[in-house]
Amino acid sequence: HGGPPITTPASLAAALARVVPAPAPPPAMPPTVMRPPRPGPGPANPWETSGGPAAPWAGNGGRPMPRGALPSQRPGSNRMLTGVVVALVLVAIVVGAWLLSQRGPSHSTAASNHPTQQATTPVSVVLKPVSATAFGPQGGDNQDQAASAIDGKPGNGWQTDAYKGSPFFGNLYKGTGLLVDMGKPVNVESVTITFGQSPGSDVRLEMGDSNTGADNTGANPAGFTTIAKANNVSGPMTFTARAVGAHQYLLIWFTKLAPTNGGEFQADVSNITVRGTG
Repeated sequence: HGGPPITTPASLAAALARVVPAPAPPPAMPPTVMRPPRPGPGPANPWETSGGPAAPWAGNGGRPMPRGALPSQRPGSNRMLTGVVVALVLVAIVVGAWLLSQRGPSHSTAASNHPTQQATTPVSVVLKPVSATAFGPQGGDNQDQAASAIDGKPGNGWQTDAYKGSPFFGNLYKGTGLLVDMGKPVNVESVTITFGQSPGSDVRLEMGDSNTGADNTGANPAGFTTIAKANNVSGPMTFTARAVGAHQYLLIWFTKLAPTNGGEFQADVSNITVRGTG
């Protein structure tokens, strides 16, 4: 109730004193005055008092009470005093328990002053690439179109060369792709890409830290780790990336091309959106 915590017996006693008043002390007994034997018939009463109660044997059939016994020491008085003391002790116990239950555990206040530190998880946001370049054998396909894949303009995009005779780059290469520079190492969580409308292309998404070109065979690029892949892609697709740590370059790598209406094979890429942290 706004007071300091009760942590010692002394503070508990002080709190109880405010709730349960101390019992009033018994009235003082008048002093006993010895008088000389009075004249007259009957035995002398050496214990007659002045202004005090009757002689110790008064109301006792004329028989004197035991030496040292006073009216306040009678059995009835002792039982009454004992009952009062027991009642006060019980009240003190009940009040003390109630006060402690209202206050609660002593460590809870200290704990509330030091809240547990919780780790915060970085929020995924759209990461803007700084550039895009063709990446593959012989310097890649259609280098002049590469930047259009990340400019966000409708109708813009990048295409591979059109290959004849085989969806595997006319049996000339093993792969080709587009390299997206994020400008710094980032943790990629998802990538959304719009492919051509004709299904049939197989693609892998890779992360790495090198922007050197692939060899002339278009074999698996060295220094990159696959974060997602899909076959027969077409239209807009979102890839959930496997966690591989922070890297700067995202590689969209085709290993098979989709057929076109002219009987050739080609892949299209546009509207690249990268989400993650970094």
